[in-house]
Amino acid sequence: LSVRDESPTLDGPNVFRLLIAGDSITRHGVNDDIKARLGWDYVAGMAASEESKDFVHLFAERIRAALPDRQVKLYVEGFGDSNISGTADIEEKVGPIRARRPHLLVIQTGEHEADPFRIEVFREKYEAILAAILGLDPRPILLCSGPWEPVARGVSQYTDGTKAGQMENAMREICRKYGIPFASVREYADDPACCGCGRHPGVRWHPNDQGHAGYAEKLWAAYLETMEKEKQ
Repeated sequence: LSVRDESPTLDGPNVFRLLIAGDSITRHGVNDDIKARLGWDYVAGMAASEESKDFVHLFAERIRAALPDRQVKLYVEGFGDSNISGTADIEEKVGPIRARRPHLLVIQTGEHEADPFRIEVFREKYEAILAAILGLDPRPILLCSGPWEPVARGVSQYTDGTKAGQMENAMREICRKYGIPFASVREYADDPACCGCGRHPGVRWHPNDQGHAGYAEKLWAAYLETMEKEKQ
């Protein structure tokens, strides 16, 4: 259940707009049906024990600490509700981002690709979306995270022939092409201790507090990489 921050976009020389666009790992809403079916009864990145412990808020707090003289405003945009390969109109993905005019944008996606999966279609659409974002004026600082696919029966789901493995490789290559820092979360998805919280299997599939902390750690490293490049 996608959640969008409907608060007005703040402006001013002291405002720093942080936008995180993603799917249920970024933020999952709640209604009576969700409560009954999934046992999920609060708004947060799914499987985090509370909102303050999801990667969105952990990362935002790091940005606030790094920019003590700025008013860091966090926005969240549902981005991955439909699969990337099935995107018919790139503007549907990019338009809401353009409207927010973020200074820093995080894209978290890759979990909703439908079968049969065609890596060439995913690669084309993912690159088109990133290229359109980089063409925005003003152009945001852009960070991208890789797909989440937790270990199954002790086996990593990121081999070259798997969907997650193919997506990870394509995302990394495209990000390298455009100079975008790429935050792989594979090491956390491969660790059984980083998921498994919740009553419903669909919730337990998501990163738990430890997994969300891993996302925040990788994105922070990606942000520092960007800052180092700007100093050069």
